[in-house]
Amino acid sequence: MTSIVVTGATGYIGRYVVGGAKARGWRVVAASRQRPSGADVAWIPYRLEDNLRSDDFEQGATLLHLAADTRGGSSVNEDLELAAAGRLLDVARARLMRFVFVSSQAARIDAPTAYGRAKWQVEQQVLRAGGWVVRPGLVYGGQAAGFYAQLVELVRGTIVLPALVPAPRVQPIHVADLAEGLLRIAERDDLPSAVYNLAAPDAVSFTTFLRAIAAVRLRRRRFFVPAPLIMLEPALRIANAVLGGSYDIGRVRSLVDLPPLASAGHLAALRLRLRWMASGIHPSSSDRRRRLLCEGRG
Repeated sequence: MTSIVVTGATGYIGRYVVGGAKARGWRVVAASRQRPSGADVAWIPYRLEDNLRSDDFEQGATLLHLAADTRGGSSVNEDLELAAAGRLLDVARARLMRFVFVSSQAARIDAPTAYGRAKWQVEQQVLRAGGWVVRPGLVYGGQAAGFYAQLVELVRGTIVLPALVPAPRVQPIHVADLAEGLLRIAERDDLPSAVYNLAAPDAVSFTTFLRAIAAVRLRRRRFFVPAPLIMLEPALRIANAVLGGSYDIGRVRSLVDLPPLASAGHLAALRLRLRWMASGIHPSSSDRRRRLLCEGRG
């Protein structure tokens, strides 16, 4: 039986990975701060700062590292992230485990945020150890969490939104499609150690993405006013200070400066077909019923 250990198993992506692995009949071990509720899986209490006992990890399993220091948003503790990855890699070597690390599109050596720089440094550790790195695009869909939840709440609570000029470009991927891609990497023994990009091959403007949230997920009309990109960060600072907002300025800064992901070849290698964005943004993750109703009305 295939076995997988998932750090961050109770997080946004982790819940979908655990569900997908169980549906495949795999043995799943959740390594997380809290025991997963409603999921019949084995559990290892895990925090990034913890020392690890290699005997707690199953010999020959796949170790999927999703856990991250999200308490400070984009202002992560780089040393904590690096040390945690190093301890997990030591366990993986001792127990002959495959190691898959979920990084970020923002990862690069000169990233504008500590989050992006920390992800890049961990990537180098993983690649030197012969592991696999996954850079996902903008993760969305399902029960909103993380940055996607912030975007949904932004659109829900604001009637007039900025249409940024020049418009940042994003490459969305539904959380369930990302989980499926991760599991396909975990089950393949013919994939070389490398960075794999999992995201929509064709980027869309950030404004288009927000319009889809308003129209499809929230079914609300929103007005978009052209606004220079240079004004976005000061506007969010004012919103946080005056209106009591909680917008992560660093995440927005990364969004504006995202390097493109060449993902078409990696999706083809995994035979992974992504769902249409408007379909995935729908609360049910499929807008088939809505499209049928529109067709019938027409």
